[in-house]
Amino acid sequence: MKAWGSALYGLGYSLFKNKAYNEALIQFEAFTKQQGAASDVRYVDALNRMGDSYFMTKRYDRAGQQYQLADKATQGGNDYAVYQQALTLGLRKENQAKLTLLNQFEDRFPVSDYADDILFEIGKTHATMQDKDQAIAAYERLMDTYPGSPLSRKAGLQIALLHVNSLALEQAKAAYKVVIEAYPGSQEAQTAVSDLKQLHVSTNTVAEFINYTRSLSVPVPLAAGEQDSLTYLAAENLLMDGRNQEAIDAFEAYVGQFPNGLYLADSHYHLAKLKQAKGDVVGAAPHLTYVAGRTGHRYQGECLAILADIYFKQGRFEDALARYTLLVPLATDKKQRLTAETGQLRCQVKLGRDKDVIASATSLLGDQSMDKVLQTEVRYYRAKAYQNTGLAESARSDLQLLSKEVQTVYGAEARFLLAEQYFKQKNLKEAEKVVNQFIQDGTPHAYWLAHAFLLLADIHMERKDDFQAKQYLLSLKENYKTDDDIAGLIEARLTKIAQRNK
Repeated sequence: MKAWGSALYGLGYSLFKNKAYNEALIQFEAFTKQQGAASDVRYVDALNRMGDSYFMTKRYDRAGQQYQLADKATQGGNDYAVYQQALTLGLRKENQAKLTLLNQFEDRFPVSDYADDILFEIGKTHATMQDKDQAIAAYERLMDTYPGSPLSRKAGLQIALLHVNSLALEQAKAAYKVVIEAYPGSQEAQTAVSDLKQLHVSTNTVAEFINYTRSLSVPVPLAAGEQDSLTYLAAENLLMDGRNQEAIDAFEAYVGQFPNGLYLADSHYHLAKLKQAKGDVVGAAPHLTYVAGRTGHRYQGECLAILADIYFKQGRFEDALARYTLLVPLATDKKQRLTAETGQLRCQVKLGRDKDVIASATSLLGDQSMDKVLQTEVRYYRAKAYQNTGLAESARSDLQLLSKEVQTVYGAEARFLLAEQYFKQKNLKEAEKVVNQFIQDGTPHAYWLAHAFLLLADIHMERKDDFQAKQYLLSLKENYKTDDDIAGLIEARLTKIAQRNK
């Protein structure tokens, strides 16, 4: 029978080592049920291996029962079984029961290979139960009592993480430094350096981190460009957190500290956007200019567009035109290209470059996908440029199309300009017809309707019908109350009529 028991035990162990836990359980259980097995020196070990087999197959209730049996079967108790039983309680989320068992461990087993594990689990369990102070106390006791234990290094990291999670960032920094300085060659020290670095980045204190690493007896080497990237990352984190003024200060510090930095253009871009958001256009401009001049940079096109828009609003049309011109070949899609080309056109209009206006507008009008509102604006600019260059017939074609939409400001002006063109060509009948139709159609743009009435007066004055002309002028004077140039134009005509009829 003894040989049979040895065979069962040996087979169970072989299966256990090969991770065939269910099969191992069968052999170990058969071994423990033999007559007289409880007196075998291998009995407790078999109970523990059964507990381990249940543990590895996540049957924690059964595992705990087996560990209890192993503990009771051992004279003076079994420290391994108690430790494993505590782990099963934790996995079953019975944290208070786990703590009770762990806290009894030292009294039951004053000398144990698992003493450091127990303290680590006490700290871990308190942390799980959101009891930060008790967790830290357990971890610190572990580090003080067993400084050479690998778990002490892990405990140091856990203390730092507890401080981080409670936003006690200065305490977290101090805890990381303890690990770095106490265990300089360990993997945990490397982790602490990495985590401390990120902590300094998040608090925008990169310089402090760099100075600290240089002060160590074994300095932590920084890779080429790492100080550069850390400083930029700290600024970027402030931006992501919405701490805009701090981000501005940090990006400006980066620009000053790293004039040839890897992230110089990106820093200028963020400064431009942040200052623009504050309404500081003057402050944003040099940063926009820097990025706009970085050929191939991902934000070059955007900065050119913003800069062009700023210059346009400031009346710096030459500067705006230059930026829009640079923007055209950088456009990555049809919408961006249309924005750039429309910007060019508007600058050309402001600069009075009629031939360029005609060329640009004609090119734009060739795009059939352009929306109607923009199409109307572009056609209007071309019509005016045609007029300015004496191309009356070309202008008339555009004006006729525009004048169909008198509800728009461009359409209202176009209707007047069309009538005025007929008037200048001495075609009074057609001019009057266009004006009368304009009056009949009506428009919300009273200024151009007033001009139409003035033109109607001009038509009658041209026909020597000063009486009718005067009636139109007096009616307009009575009804048009807007403070603009219309009143002066009315008076000039009334004066002319008065002088003609002396």
